[in-house]
Amino acid sequence: MSVAVTKVVRILDNEYQVRCAEDELDDLVASASDLDERMRAIRDAGNVAGLDRLAIMAALNIAHDNLRLRHRLDAAGQEVDHLTARLQNAIEQRRLDRGH
Repeated sequence: MSVAVTKVVRILDNEYQVRCAEDELDDLVASASDLDERMRAIRDAGNVAGLDRLAIMAALNIAHDNLRLRHRLDAAGQEVDHLTARLQNAIEQRRLDRGH
C-alpha cells in the first residue's frame, strides 16, 4: 500500500498543494507540467481570458485527446480480435488438414 504524500505544483504561476499516492508522484508532476504548458499555450494564443476559461479550455483539449486515444485503443483492440480470430482459424484449418 502506497503512502499518501503532498506535493506543491505550479500551474500558471499559482501554487497548488495536491495529495497523491507516493508511487504516483512522478505522474502528478508530469500531469501538472502538461496542464501548465497547455494553459500557457492557450493564454499566449490570446483567444481566452481569465483563469477559469483557460482551465476549461485546457480541460476540453485534454478530454478531446483522451477521447481520440480511447477510439484508437478501441480500434486497435478490434484489430487484435480480428487477427486473433484469423490465427485461430488458420490453426484449426491446419489441424484439420493434418487429420486427413
